[in-house]
Amino acid sequence: VSENIRAHLDSQVKRFQPDGLEVSVGQIIAVNCRGILTRARVDSVQETRASVTYIDRGGSGQHPVDQLSQLSGQLSTLQGLAHRCSLEGISPTGSSWRTEAGLALSKATHQSPCLMTVKKRSCSNSPLTVALYLQPGEGVPKDHKCCLAEFLVYKELAVWNHEELGSASASRYQKGYLKLAPARQGSEYKVIVAHVENPSCVFVQLVGGKGGYAKYISKLIDEV
Repeated sequence: VSENIRAHLDSQVKRFQPDGLEVSVGQIIAVNCRGILTRARVDSVQETRASVTYIDRGGSGQHPVDQLSQLSGQLSTLQGLAHRCSLEGISPTGSSWRTEAGLALSKATHQSPCLMTVKKRSCSNSPLTVALYLQPGEGVPKDHKCCLAEFLVYKELAVWNHEELGSASASRYQKGYLKLAPARQGSEYKVIVAHVENPSCVFVQLVGGKGGYAKYISKLIDEV
C-alpha cells in the first residue's frame, strides 16, 4: 500500500509557491524526505518553514514551505499508514532513552518483518502498547518468536518494569542471545517497522491487510 501511494504522489502534487497557495496547520501535504516523496501533516508554520509529521512512515521534521506540495484528490484524506507504538514492559536504564536503544531496535528490525500483538489501547493520541517480535526466519523454529523487549534488556539498553520482574524468568537467554519466546495466544499482526525514535515511540505499518480499508485503498489506487 505504501509503495502504491508513493508511486502515485508525483502525479497528484502541486508545489506551494511563496507568492501562491498558502499552507495551513492540519493540512495533508506531500514532501520530499530523504529522497522519497511522502505524505505529511502540517503541525505548525513559522514564516517560511513548516513543522510536519510524516503520516505514512512516522517521525517528524521541518521543511521550507516552498518545498511542500499540495495533494489533490483522495490522497489528501486517506488515513495515514503509520501506527505509533510503545514496547510493553520495559523502561529506560536512566531518566530517558539512550540513543543506542533506538539504534539497536532500528538495526534489529531493518528489512525484517515483525509480528505485533496489541496489549493496550489508549486514547487516539497515545501510542499502542504492544509486544513486538521478529518474525521467525532462518535458524528460528516456526513456533517461536524473538522478543524485541527482551533483546533490549539483554543488551542492557532497557530494564523490566517493576510489575514485570515477578514474572520474569531468572534465565531468559541462551548462548549469548535472547531466549526464544513461545508463540502467544491472541490476535497478531504482521508489520514492518517504518521508523524508530526510541522503544516507547515506534512507528509500524500493517502488512497484508485483507479488510475493507485495504480494499478501499486498492480501489483508490486504480482510480488515480
